[in-house]
Amino acid sequence: DAMLFGIKGNEPLRPFLQLIYSSVKSKSSSLIIISEGTSPYSEQLKFLADALISLDVKRVLEYPARRIRILKDRDYKIEHQTLYYTLGNGLRIFQPVDFNKYSEIIKLNYVKIPDHAEPSNIMKLGSTVLTEIDEEVSYVAARQYIEFTILDYLLRGYNVNYLVSPEERDERILKVVSLAGEKAKNFRIIHPDASAAGYDAEKFTDQIWRNRIQNNAIDVINLESEEDFAVKDPVSFELFLKKIIEANTKNNVLAHAFGYADLNATRIEKKYVKLLRKITVVDDILFARSIKPPAPLMQLQIDAERGVMEMTEMI
Repeated sequence: DAMLFGIKGNEPLRPFLQLIYSSVKSKSSSLIIISEGTSPYSEQLKFLADALISLDVKRVLEYPARRIRILKDRDYKIEHQTLYYTLGNGLRIFQPVDFNKYSEIIKLNYVKIPDHAEPSNIMKLGSTVLTEIDEEVSYVAARQYIEFTILDYLLRGYNVNYLVSPEERDERILKVVSLAGEKAKNFRIIHPDASAAGYDAEKFTDQIWRNRIQNNAIDVINLESEEDFAVKDPVSFELFLKKIIEANTKNNVLAHAFGYADLNATRIEKKYVKLLRKITVVDDILFARSIKPPAPLMQLQIDAERGVMEMTEMI
């Protein structure tokens, strides 16, 4: 824009642009022009450019995220028109992941989460954390997020009780958990059955409590496992939530619930938890953020092929 500031009218602009184009072409060079769009003549540079990108900020989960939009490229096919990037510890650009390509976690390399998500720090704020998953997030992505979380808890030395949805197969889950090696023995699957408990809050609480590993344990709950209860008898389900959260607090048990936003169980549980996180997908990129208490936006990278789950702060 400063370069164009002294140009008045279209007549001086045309030879100026021709001079730039000829000079770059004769030297087999590349020219990067940065414009904030304050000059009216910057629009004409768009027609000269072989490639055109736009840098802006989009609000994701009520937090600003830096974005790159590739508007034109004459030399290459544009595979992903919109990408996101962070400037923390240098420039890092995030690529979308095709979750249909690797629907199962095939190895475990590492899991990297922010300090505020560490189990010891969670327990200082409350016994139960709810991760609400936007409906646009694919089932495979949500499932892999839950399973990487389980693997991370196991590797940290915790026992893990997993309350599974009715559709899940134990064999598939156990195969994933086996990636934790010897620590896989500290994992237990629980199949909650509200019908067998007569949709009674106290009986359902006892059913879960009797079947879980008691010591040094974290309960991971897929809220689809409790959706039948929440739909059939929401009043009794609400009473159950009060009882189980009270029991968790009394016994210093950390419970981590995951549920899609449209589930009745998720909507009801949101009323009682002190820790609320959200996961969403924007332009095929996953993001996560703690809403209660508020924390910075994180880009959520899940790579089942490499065995990696990593959260990176959007700075």
